[in-house]
Amino acid sequence: IMNDDEDIEESDEEEDVDATGKMESKIGLLELPQIIYCSRTHSQIAQFMNEIKKTVFKDKVRCVVVGSRKTMCINKEVNKPSGSGTGQHQHTDTRLSEICLEMAKHKQKSKKNENTNMSDNVSNKKTVSEVGVGKKRGSRDSTTHTCCSYHQPSSEKTCSDYTLSSIKDIEEVVALGEQLHACPYYSSRRAIQSSNAPHMICVPYNNLIHADIRASLGIKIHPNTVIVIDEAHNLVDSITNIHSSTVYQKHFELASCAI
Repeated sequence: IMNDDEDIEESDEEEDVDATGKMESKIGLLELPQIIYCSRTHSQIAQFMNEIKKTVFKDKVRCVVVGSRKTMCINKEVNKPSGSGTGQHQHTDTRLSEICLEMAKHKQKSKKNENTNMSDNVSNKKTVSEVGVGKKRGSRDSTTHTCCSYHQPSSEKTCSDYTLSSIKDIEEVVALGEQLHACPYYSSRRAIQSSNAPHMICVPYNNLIHADIRASLGIKIHPNTVIVIDEAHNLVDSITNIHSSTVYQKHFELASCAI
């Protein structure tokens, strides 16, 4: 009888071990939900991230913060007051974004032209002096903005890795970008799209609710994505502003003259 009881106990233990193993394997297959926290201002996002740093999860959570280009730009030649004297004023978010995109396109165009010239030189076996024949002296590219020296893939990769290593607010990411000579904005974008995906993304309203901006940042909303909206009473106004345009009387006058 004792042997039978021992056999029953051993079989029960084996079943418990099997059940525990299956449960652990199922838990291992569960995909952690990505949390997207958004608020109206960057200061509110900074306050939220400072609160996360006070928790026991501060060393376990991969968190990325993304602000506007204007907020994260460290290129002083771009993010500086325009005009002169008392008429100086800062670029708007829209204008600075346009300048940033123009510089990125100019970089891609320059790289493409450089690769084309190199292939042409090899195929035609031209010397350096021969390549310059036919070009006017002092000729310039018609592009108004040159390439941004901070927009470099290698340095941005390093910056994104450091960004994911610990929780950093916008000011800390900007300081890290200055130290590594890497664009904080594009580094944060790279961190979001990294294979080592962040557990949490902190962004302003506009970066989430505007489809084009959300797509450019690489933010994807999955069925298990958790979206936390702080200060939600301002959300309707933000949506209205995004999809609205202001038309002044002078616009109608110019349009009338053009007809």
